[in-house]
Amino acid sequence: MEPLAYQKSVERTFHRQNNEYDTINASMGLLGEIGELTNIFKKVYFHGHPKNMSEVIDELGDIMWYYCALANTFNFSLEKMLSRDVPSDPLSVSLVDKKDSTRVFSMISRINGIATQLCSTLVLSPVIEQLRLDIEITLLFLALLDDLHLLIKSLDLDLETICGANQKKLETRYPNGFTTEDSIERVDTKRE
Repeated sequence: MEPLAYQKSVERTFHRQNNEYDTINASMGLLGEIGELTNIFKKVYFHGHPKNMSEVIDELGDIMWYYCALANTFNFSLEKMLSRDVPSDPLSVSLVDKKDSTRVFSMISRINGIATQLCSTLVLSPVIEQLRLDIEITLLFLALLDDLHLLIKSLDLDLETICGANQKKLETRYPNGFTTEDSIERVDTKRE
């Protein structure tokens, strides 16, 4: 799925109220999803759970969804941010080789740190610092996207796959856009 189309599609399922609450909602979601992704890696590396790339793709998709919800709130274009040269990493990581756990932990920790700083800045900073914040926020949005992209590439995945899978899941869960009932029911997780 193309970045611009995906970013626009996020609005179909984001329950907007106003910028302040939208920022808090998306910030909590972003940090929560990063925690869920971390938990998947922990369970595989240290609890003996089987490798399940569909779970990783699902969590990365949720992270990208909340990232785009924040980007939309502050009028940042995913397509424009991706048009820059994004750092690449020549090394792949294995989801089953415990030797890669340090490297994965390092990437996830960095993503979590940048996301926490971004979300805290967006939610807690006074408006009078607007010019400085604009620069800081832009740099944090870019750094977070770069590090997410690096993790995705390191897992031999691509952003289009992540976003496409997330879009498909949300179309199933929210056939007519966001509703509280659909959020609670989560028909996409029901087993037949």
